[in-house]
Amino acid sequence: LELLAAIDFVACIDTGHKERLWEFRGDKAPQPHLLCRACGEISTLSEPEVAELTNYLLQHHGFAPATGQITITGLCRRCRERAQAE
Repeated sequence: LELLAAIDFVACIDTGHKERLWEFRGDKAPQPHLLCRACGEISTLSEPEVAELTNYLLQHHGFAPATGQITITGLCRRCRERAQAE
């Protein structure tokens, strides 16, 4: 898998734990992921969401991110609602 990642055929998703998740890339553009730190759910941002985020960072911070290896951690809706109910 490491060799396939080196040629951008697969991508490694950093879960923040020992295990690593691998995603087939083929000819898809790299996409950032959202990782719930409570339940481990992983979501992928859509191309329009990535474009909006990239434009925001560029306009407000002058920063052009390399979006291929971005994993944003936090709480998913279900875990956030569960935590608020407790």
